Amino acid sequence: MMPEVLAFLEEKIGPYPYPALNVVGSYITAGGMEYPHLVYINNIYSSPREIAVVVIHEVIHQWFYGLLANNQTRYGWMDEGFTSFFEIWCTEHLWGAEHNLDQPGKGLQQFFAPHSDSRRQSFLNYAELALSGKEEPIDQQFDYFRGDPYTPTYDKMSVVLFTLKSILGDSLFTRCIRDYYRRWRFRHPSPQALFRSFERTSGLELEWFWEPFLRTTWQCDYALAEIAPVRDDNPFEKQAGYRFRLRLEKKQPLPLPLEIELELSDRSRRRYLVPVSAASPAYPGKAGVQQLRPWHPAHRYYETQLTVPLKVRRVQLDPDHKLPDLNRFNDDSRFWPRVRWSWLRKQYYNPRGDVYPVTLAPFIFYSDPDGVQLGLQSRGEYLAGQYRHYARVMMGIRQLLPDAWLEWQHRLSPDRPRLQYRLRGAHSGGRLLAEAALIRRYGYARRWEVGYRFFKRTDSGYLPENAWQEGAEGEIFLKAQIGGGQISRFWRWEPLRVSATTSTVGSDADFRQLLLTTRHNLNLPLLPNFQLLLRGGASRGELPRQRRFRIGQANPFQQFWNLYARSAGTIPVQWRRKGRFMVPGGGDVRGALSENSAAAGGSGLLAGELRTPLPDLSYRLRRLPPLADLRFSLYTAWAQVWDGRGFRWERFWGEAGISLHYPYPPLVLRYLHISGIHVDFPVWLKRPGSNPDPWAFRWVLRLDVERFYR
Repeated sequence: MMPEVLAFLEEKIGPYPYPALNVVGSYITAGGMEYPHLVYINNIYSSPREIAVVVIHEVIHQWFYGLLANNQTRYGWMDEGFTSFFEIWCTEHLWGAEHNLDQPGKGLQQFFAPHSDSRRQSFLNYAELALSGKEEPIDQQFDYFRGDPYTPTYDKMSVVLFTLKSILGDSLFTRCIRDYYRRWRFRHPSPQALFRSFERTSGLELEWFWEPFLRTTWQCDYALAEIAPVRDDNPFEKQAGYRFRLRLEKKQPLPLPLEIELELSDRSRRRYLVPVSAASPAYPGKAGVQQLRPWHPAHRYYETQLTVPLKVRRVQLDPDHKLPDLNRFNDDSRFWPRVRWSWLRKQYYNPRGDVYPVTLAPFIFYSDPDGVQLGLQSRGEYLAGQYRHYARVMMGIRQLLPDAWLEWQHRLSPDRPRLQYRLRGAHSGGRLLAEAALIRRYGYARRWEVGYRFFKRTDSGYLPENAWQEGAEGEIFLKAQIGGGQISRFWRWEPLRVSATTSTVGSDADFRQLLLTTRHNLNLPLLPNFQLLLRGGASRGELPRQRRFRIGQANPFQQFWNLYARSAGTIPVQWRRKGRFMVPGGGDVRGALSENSAAAGGSGLLAGELRTPLPDLSYRLRRLPPLADLRFSLYTAWAQVWDGRGFRWERFWGEAGISLHYPYPPLVLRYLHISGIHVDFPVWLKRPGSNPDPWAFRWVLRLDVERFYR
């Protein structure tokens, strides 16, 4: 492989001037590390393809940083960005542009893993950061980034260079790279040296390109605003062909040349190019593409009239997907976007930019009222959750009643991708649900959502211990994740989670409830890696039975959202009666699950949990893959629930024990919505109740449940 890689790099960049280059396996903190004439590679990679990609990346650094010695801290994009770009270009040369990152599957893995390629993955990483609202300009000191410095420096810069390559064309772009290398190898180029070199070679003024990409966070989103026929106002002149008005909109300010493709009624196609005004005097011509008047960067709208021999069947912007457009669904005159169907393969992880990926998978489940349930589930997502759906339909063999869950999430406005709405409807587990919510995201973790929800019990036979009160429940809810951050080098806290609910129209009960949850990570000299969870709740009014706080776990309302706790019989009845299964929430005192005194719950809650991980054994158990993924920790949990003013410190329940976490269950379990497995051993309980001995062997199962997302 390496001779072909070196030949490709010497062809596209320039000759490697030294007689030797060493690639050495070593123990380092990173996956790979570059030095002049020397590359270190770690042994953490599990497949030959992963190792090959890392080796290619580090070898390319012999050119970008080794021979073109830019300032790596101040202008990290000049070496890491160019290296990432050539890494992708080289993988496409070796293994093709499609699916070049696919790993050889073992067993069922080959049917489940999504197809992936290097260029698409780089764009998806950039799109997720851009749409999160946390993107920062590429051109800044590496350690001045307040958030993620890697995605702008590596992924976005590779997207920038592929965009420039599509504008200039492969031949001219390669000539620019080779001339830049010839002029500046064995020297220390600055960004201005790079810019001047490209402009001298191409004969183009390119400031309009470099400036917004490197020094702003402007995004690209072109949209097709209007297509309308134009009637000739002069009745004595016969109009030749079909004349129409085309109106385009630039929803985001990044200016880039735009290609337009028309498909006529006879299926023939015509191409047009709308250049950026600053580049128009010397813009390179393209065969078969008619150049229109420029679109000035300061203008949001662009309008032109075109005449073609036949009626237009379809208009498409950027048909070859050369631009980093963050919403291609508004680039086409078709009302509905194309859908790409996948069976079992979760392609929504690596979606193409021009289609909406939908995964279908069979589903089998069990509950006592329905017996075995057979059905189908579906999931789709486009570019960082701008469009998202989940659907599941099942039928039980006993009652032959449908169990359905439908959910759709979409951004509220094309100009505001972080403001979204969600519609949800379900008839599941003997309950009917209808919900509408408005969601606002702030970065990765901070968000709020507000909405209306309606619940009604339809069949009490599904409910464990008849824990759901009769009647309807209509409510307005607010959920928020606020705050969070690094308080000191010893103390970091996650965003505070707030959940507030008040009954409203359609409710048979009159109540209000507030729940607060906060997590803290402490790294003190004598208490390393401690995790602290605090939870408090209060209620007023006629609190329904399903809403009362529990000592040992989530209340029945919260359990409804957990597929395995929703219906009686899905988890063995004896496990529930003996306290062997829990859903996180409430006081989280696992040992109290089997105690009658903890079952009734209360209107107030105060709880806390302290946890510290035990030493990682994955290295010692690496030859036993299932055991190597196990994570162990020590924990202690304390909680009390009460009604009215009944809070007393001496009535706290408490426990201490060991927790085992298996974070990577088999793929079959993930399709059954299980994304993690926990087994807790609460060996000491403060108030053992029916068992007078506080020390006893107890075990409790917890499941991380996600709706076909992972």
